[in-house]
Amino acid sequence: LCMNVMLIISLLDLASIEAPTNG
Repeated sequence: LCMNVMLIISLLDLASIEAPTNG
């Protein structure tokens, strides 16, 4: 489970960095 969470977090981080939200 921990490994899956880490993978999900990494994917989310990459997505946020690739397409940051306008704030």
